[in-house]
Amino acid sequence: MTKADWLACTDPRAMLGFLRGKASKRKLRLLVCAYGRSLWPWLPGRDARAAVEAGERYADGLATAAEVEDADARVLARAAELAQAYYRVHG
Repeated sequence: MTKADWLACTDPRAMLGFLRGKASKRKLRLLVCAYGRSLWPWLPGRDARAAVEAGERYADGLATAAEVEDADARVLARAAELAQAYYRVHG
């Protein structure tokens, strides 16, 4: 897979298959970010999108690990809030 193929790919399974046994941490992080981008319209709010963007910046050396951890923590807190709201309504 060339760089152009990688950048144009929209199938996470194909990307994972290519990376099997030879993936760097950066490529794995970008794969997860690509999956997040594929779910963009359904991500619950700005925090989830900010976490994807933080992961992308981190992969390119433009964000710190602390920034990514903070973004992840906000997403997990929001997910917990949504789960609690769901269980209050649906028992």
